[in-house]
Amino acid sequence: MPSFLLYRRVLCVVVTIIGFCSCRVLENASRHDFHSGYYRLKDNGTKLKTYVQVDQDQISIFSINQGRISEKSIMDIQTHDDKFELNPNLQFDRTGLDVDLTSILMKYRMARQGRPAQISTDLNLAIYAGWRKDRFGISSVKSPIHRNTLGFYHWGVDAGPFIGLGTTSVNSFSTLGRVLEEYGGLSLQGGVALFAETSFASFGLSIGIDHLTGRDRNEWIYQNKPWLGFVVGVALN
Repeated sequence: MPSFLLYRRVLCVVVTIIGFCSCRVLENASRHDFHSGYYRLKDNGTKLKTYVQVDQDQISIFSINQGRISEKSIMDIQTHDDKFELNPNLQFDRTGLDVDLTSILMKYRMARQGRPAQISTDLNLAIYAGWRKDRFGISSVKSPIHRNTLGFYHWGVDAGPFIGLGTTSVNSFSTLGRVLEEYGGLSLQGGVALFAETSFASFGLSIGIDHLTGRDRNEWIYQNKPWLGFVVGVALN
């Protein structure tokens, strides 16, 4: 496939995702970042259930005992205090359900019935739900003039199933010559995906199947056959 067609289809996927996301969805996508909520604090090997209040100038950490949040914070981190020195091993873990609007940008279909392997970039959208783990780290970074600033790092992973709709090219190649005209058919897709996370978007690998609807579904050689894909997601929760 000419490269400009690939770029055009990828662009269509991105534009479609943006169009399907309301302002509230885009606002909620930032919830993958470090925000106020429940975390498991790891400090020098000690693990503690906490509630973290994240404000513009301060991060306050409250311990949780028997399901109740303590009234007094156990630590207050001044985000703009250049003399504040923080334990470099301070880590916050968060787990929970992740719901994304996803699209498989590229599908690798294995060789089948004498046809060589191929890559397809047909338009598709799916809803994904999986279990997610995030880790956030905060440490003091000293500048050459001996002033401290806060350094942050974040990584996240999650895995789970997805289901959705897509378009599929039906032609002579994909039907062993049994269908001469070429058209885009409607397909149902489903599978599982493994994501690596950023604060806004998710990227990963997936394995799934397509089920072509319509009269030529029994002629299509990829019907219900597995493919490997590169998937991108935007947070809904």
